[in-house]
Parts: sequence; C-alpha cells; structure tokens
Amino acid sequence: MDLAMQERILRLSIPEPNSGCWLWTASENGHGYGNICVGGKNGAVIRAHRASYEAFKGKVPAGLDLDHLCRVRCCVNPDHLQPVTQKENILRGTGWGAKNARKTSCLRGHPFTEDNVYKNEWLRLKNEVLDVKTGWGKEDLKKRMDKILIEDALKELKMVGKKS
Repeated sequence: MDLAMQERILRLSIPEPNSGCWLWTASENGHGYGNICVGGKNGAVIRAHRASYEAFKGKVPAGLDLDHLCRVRCCVNPDHLQPVTQKENILRGTGWGAKNARKTSCLRGHPFTEDNVYKNEWLRLKNEVLDVKTGWGKEDLKKRMDKILIEDALKELKMVGKKS
C-alpha cells in the first residue's frame, strides 16, 4: 500500500462523524467527484476515490468501476467503495436508467410482462453487431427493417379484422 498517498488522502479529506464518509476538500470535477494529481508535476489527474481505494486496498480489478455505497460522490473512504461492473454501478444509482430498470408496471399500474411490452425492433437491429461477411450496409438494414415493420403492420391489421 502507498503510505505517501494514504497520508495525502487523509490530509485532503475530512471525516464526517455521522456517516463515516471522508469528504474530499481539494479539487473536484464539477460533478461532485474529487480529483487528485498523481505522478508528480506532469502527472495524470485521476478521481480521488479511485486513488484512495488503490492506496488503502489495492488495485481496482480490470473492467470494474468503483461504486460509492454511501451515495456521496465526494467520499473517499475506501470502506465505502466497492468494485462492480459499470452496469451494476448504473443500476444501483438514482439516474433515469436505474429508475426505469426498477419499474415493474406502467403509470396506470399494468404490470410489465413479455406479452404486453412493446419491443423496439428498429433499436434491436440498429444495435445488432453485423458480420462483415454479410456485406450489409445501411440500405440493407433499412430494407430489412421496412420489411419487418410492414409484416408487423399486416399482422396487426389481420388481428383487428378478426376482432370486428
């Protein structure tokens, strides 16, 4: 563990006795996260909570982000930080993506089920990773999408015709 960095983190933060957070008092990035320069005068600027975790606990595993379990962005207490995937970090948060992922019913109280949730086929195709060997371009995708939309519309019309 990096004792010099540990001392620096402790010097640039203040403990909050009620929550146990170590509140960062130095530079921040405008979104509430602390910044710290590492590597001397020409070093890199990194997030203070990441520097704290690495100084006190070790390297963050590759491919993982640090989640603030306390939900306080300026906290640098390594005991309040947990390495998680980016997806897990987002889903644990309070942003619109996390809020929507937690929804189980619509605004009118109808539960979301496979039968009643509209699936946006265009987005699925747009996000699909195309095999280079297929030679598909944007026009091919558009034709395929138009075909799917037409087929869906025809199915819908047949269903409406059966109901009347």
